[in-house]
Amino acid sequence: EFFSKLFKTLPRDIKGVFLLISVKREMKRRLQENLPIGEIFARDIVPRYRRKPAFIDVEKDGEVWTFAEADAFANQVGNYFHGTGLVKEGDRVAVFMNNCPEYGCVWLGLSRIGVVSALINFNQRLQPLGHSISLAGAKLIIVSSDLQDALEDAVNHGHVPADLPIFVYGKNNE
Repeated sequence: EFFSKLFKTLPRDIKGVFLLISVKREMKRRLQENLPIGEIFARDIVPRYRRKPAFIDVEKDGEVWTFAEADAFANQVGNYFHGTGLVKEGDRVAVFMNNCPEYGCVWLGLSRIGVVSALINFNQRLQPLGHSISLAGAKLIIVSSDLQDALEDAVNHGHVPADLPIFVYGKNNE
C-alpha cells in the first residue's frame, strides 16, 4: 500500500520540488538585486500582467483594479509624498488603513521613493496603536478615513504625538 501511494503522488511531489527550487532561485536573484518591491512591481510585474486583475475590492461591489491601474495609483502616491518634502529615502511612514486596493498601492508607492511602510494593524486602538506607531519611528501617518476617529482618539489620549503629520485618505480626501 505504501508503494502504491508513493507512485501515485510521485509526479506531484517531483513537480513541487522543481517549483520550490525555481522559487528559491528567484528569491536569491531578487535579494541580490536589492531593489524595493515597488520597483520590482513596476519593472517586472506590471508589463506582464497590465490588463489583468491585481485587486478585487469586495467591499465596493467587487470593484476590480488592473495591474496598470494599481501601478498608476502607486505612482501618484509616490510622487505626492516625494513632493511634500516631509519624507526621504529611508524614512518610515505608518500606514493605518483597512484592507483595500489603495492599501497595497500606498505601500508600493512609498516603496518606490525608498520610504519604508510600517503597516499598522487596523484593529489596534489607543495605547496599542500609539505603541505600534512609536515603535515604527514613523515620520508621518497615512490613515484611511474610516479609521480616522480611532487615530484621533489615540492622539487625544496622548498615545500618539499630536505634532506627527497625518494624511487622511478616503471620502473627501481621495
